[in-house]
Amino acid sequence: MAPRFHDRSTPAENLHSILRSIPWRLLLFIPICVLIAIPAYTYGVPAGAHILPAVTNFFYTLSSPASPVP
Repeated sequence: MAPRFHDRSTPAENLHSILRSIPWRLLLFIPICVLIAIPAYTYGVPAGAHILPAVTNFFYTLSSPASPVP
């Protein structure tokens, strides 16, 4: 006869079942993305702080109306 009450699982068993449900490719993909994203953010923020105002100024001067010639 089957027991009515199941034994409670331990935290180690819970962790093991959670890790088995996650695909192993995802577990490899996430650290690689983090290793690429941190340097990209670190070097991209200062570069963007200089490039974005220059591009904005370029389009602002390009779209300004021509001044009338006397």
